[in-house]
Amino acid sequence: MTATYNKVTIIGNLGRDPETRALPSGDSVTSFSVATSERRRDGSELTTWFSASAFGKLGETCQAYLRKGSNLQFQKQLRLQEARRLMLGEDLDAASAGSRVGYHDAAHFNREYKSLFGVSPMRDVHRLRDAASDVLSR
Repeated sequence: MTATYNKVTIIGNLGRDPETRALPSGDSVTSFSVATSERRRDGSELTTWFSASAFGKLGETCQAYLRKGSNLQFQKQLRLQEARRLMLGEDLDAASAGSRVGYHDAAHFNREYKSLFGVSPMRDVHRLRDAASDVLSR
């Protein structure tokens, strides 16, 4: 069987300087947007925008070194991103979200999630909800 990958790589340019803010939990999150462009046959250009966030030390590094127009490459793991979306948008618990995206073992899902996002799935969901409510209350 051929190995498959569950990642997407975005290569583009930063649309604006990264913005870092503190969450109510004390953690920090850095947000930025990345533009990719492609030229069409008719000569026009199509730009696609992607939003990204980096937490903690990675976010601090982004804030220190990235500026509007900086070339950037980042990877997202689609299956874990979809699980995150399910926990946030459909209010699923970690085991259910992991199962829906193809993990047969909750412990395996939790390990991979923590490896990618730096915290357990439910702590991450609480952190993101806190960040959203903080932004909405402004």
